[in-house]
This record gives sequence, C-alpha cells and structure tokens, in this order.
Amino acid sequence: RFDRQVVMDLPTAKAREDILKIHTKKMPLSSEIDLKEIASTAPGFSGADLKNLANEAALMAAREEAKEITLHHFSLARDKVLMGNPREEILRDEQKKVIAVHESGHAIVAHLTKESSPLKKITIIPRGRALGFTEQLHTEDMVNHSKSYLIGQIDVLLGGRSAEEILIGEIT
Repeated sequence: RFDRQVVMDLPTAKAREDILKIHTKKMPLSSEIDLKEIASTAPGFSGADLKNLANEAALMAAREEAKEITLHHFSLARDKVLMGNPREEILRDEQKKVIAVHESGHAIVAHLTKESSPLKKITIIPRGRALGFTEQLHTEDMVNHSKSYLIGQIDVLLGGRSAEEILIGEIT
C-alpha cells in the first residue's frame, strides 16, 4: 500500500553517538577519541553518513599504516564525507589569493557576528565543487532558527563577496 508515510528524522546528538559506537566497535580507536564529541560535530548526518564517516576514518588510518584511528583521521574523513575528495587542481597564486580573501571574509564576519555559530575550519583546498570553505559548527542540534541568527548567516555568506570587493577590487 502506498497510503502510508513513514518519517525517519535524522538522529539526535545522542543517537549519532550510539550509531558511531556500533560502527566503531571493532575498530582500533585512539584513546583521544571521544565519540560524543565526534557526534556533536556531525549534525545533519544520517546513520549511513555516520557509517561512512567511521569507515573513511579507518581507511585514512590504514593508508597511513597507523595502528589506531585518531581524531585527525576522523577530521579528514568528515571533510571527505561533507565536501568530497580534494581536487588535484593547479591554481595560480592570484587565484589562491582571491579564494583566501573570500574565505577570510566569511570567517571574519562569522567571528564578529554575535548570533553566528563558532568557526570550525577554514581551508582553500579545493574539494568537490568548492574552491575552499569556511565551516561553522553548531554547538547543539538546532530545531528553530531565530531571525537574528538567519540574518547573521546571510551576513557571513556575504562576507566573502564583500572581502573580495574591498581587497581585490572586484567580485569573482
């Protein structure tokens, strides 16, 4: 029958932690690994995304011939799951400067915006369709967004464009 709808919400922080415990049970995790912390950095991840995250972290460790999976491996895996593999793109210095200015603009506005989520990572390494990215991390699962928070997010998004206009003299 097709008259039934089953809604599967994305897992909460606690559920993400429990899912990660299942998928890392047989993995050699470093003592520095805190699955609760990793789960908190993965809002919006489904169970399949979390399994992929754990498997990618294990693959990263194996490629390095590491005896244990570390936070570094989870960080690399998270970038891959979110943004894709780094692209082997040769960028000219002027292109790198524009990307760095753009991402710095996002980061500065995020840092100065009261309602903004904390900065997690800034990079100009091209991944997927992005030439770089500035990542902010929610400190908790968000179910509602205030108007001031959303305006702050718009400000952060426009920060890259504004930085280009001010420092480069034109917008790319």
